[in-house]
Amino acid sequence: MQGERDRRTERLEAHAAWASQKPTDALDALRRAVDAVTGSQRAKLEEAFDGVKDALNAAKRRADGVRDATTRASAAGYDAERADLPFSRRDACFDHPILQAHHGGPASNLAVAQHSPDPAARATPLLRIIPHRHALPSLLRDLGLDRVGAELGVWKGSYSRRLLSELPDLTLHLVDSWEPVDIYQSADKQDDAYAETLQAVEPYKARTRVHRNWTSDAAKSFEDQSLDFVYVDASHDYRNCRADLIDWWPKVKVGGLFAGNDYYTGHVAAAGVTFGVKDAVDEFAAVRNLRVYVTAGNDPDGCCPDWYVLKCGE
Repeated sequence: MQGERDRRTERLEAHAAWASQKPTDALDALRRAVDAVTGSQRAKLEEAFDGVKDALNAAKRRADGVRDATTRASAAGYDAERADLPFSRRDACFDHPILQAHHGGPASNLAVAQHSPDPAARATPLLRIIPHRHALPSLLRDLGLDRVGAELGVWKGSYSRRLLSELPDLTLHLVDSWEPVDIYQSADKQDDAYAETLQAVEPYKARTRVHRNWTSDAAKSFEDQSLDFVYVDASHDYRNCRADLIDWWPKVKVGGLFAGNDYYTGHVAAAGVTFGVKDAVDEFAAVRNLRVYVTAGNDPDGCCPDWYVLKCGE
């Protein structure tokens, strides 16, 4: 009988030693063992149990220390790299007060920062990435750019209606020739589209200004830096899109947003037209050292993502 108890004790002690080497299973294993014995055996197991807890706590402290040190080193290295970024690679809004003013607010990349170990150190001040163009009104509102804007290329006014309905303080200039262009080659349909546009924005007509004109000509009637934003969605070929970018950039105020639809270059079979928007935007941005933000997804009503640029200078 004594021999059996000794063997049982040895097994329990061996079990405790084994458990101390496997902290993930140790606590449950020791609880079961402790429940099965009494007296001196229980005391030994309680001691082993406490030892495992201490070991686990010590391991956690070591892991936390390593993680904190790694985070600090990573953040310090990141900041140093950012500080040493050559001026030739810094975009026009790099550390600019306009962008800094939005850092950490609803228009910023705060959600990205919240996923990093040290948001204060790791979050580069940038605008947030919106999912698609239906979220642009929200970004404009968060940026405080919801007073006066222009939409180039209106067609039937569906996006005009969205902007006006979601931005109740907005006065929107609708600029479109309603003449055959790109895929819209039927002259008869242009008048129908114009009529549909007027109907679409009828509930907001007090805040709507319609300019039936070519975008290049209409630009001449706007003062420089008079608009909170311009949304470019007129002709999608490279030459005309490039012209719109050049003509309308001065009309956006410093601190405003320049944006547009269908950020893509290539033949679009469904439209029967070769888009040149991406090339035009990329070239325009490169010359002016601008950061081009691109929506996470395509236009829900179209083929391609949108683009947008924060204007931090002339």
